[in-house]
Amino acid sequence: MIDDKVIEADSQLKVDIAVLKTKSDQTNTALKSIVYSISELENRVRKLERTTYMLLGGLIILQLLPMLANIVEVIRI
Repeated sequence: MIDDKVIEADSQLKVDIAVLKTKSDQTNTALKSIVYSISELENRVRKLERTTYMLLGGLIILQLLPMLANIVEVIRI
């Protein structure tokens, strides 16, 4: 005959496994959400970097224009 304590322990073990599986699923869902958020943040930072470098390049060109105009003027003479 099966002992009641064995049946109770087996039932408790099954409950514990089910709880751990649920917690594991919730953790996986939370981690996927975090990964998605980080990916979106990286995309935003990449766009911001690109914009910043384009603006800096434009500023450098604007600062070089008078010097380039002087060089062209000297070459014409």
